[in-house]
Amino acid sequence: MDREYNYAFKTEVPTLSAFDFKKANFDLEVHKHGGFSNDTCMILGCEQKALKGIAFCPNHKL
Repeated sequence: MDREYNYAFKTEVPTLSAFDFKKANFDLEVHKHGGFSNDTCMILGCEQKALKGIAFCPNHKL
């Protein structure tokens, strides 16, 4: 059974246009994977740390 999860973000910004969704999604991916591993992202030229359990950073997660 496929499940779709929805997330809510508590924010102090007055409008959605001022909310930084990219940072929120980055932080959410880090949280979902339990942080970063000691490896670097497998995307050529990317120097960011990979997420635990996968070989990619939050910006390149497939």
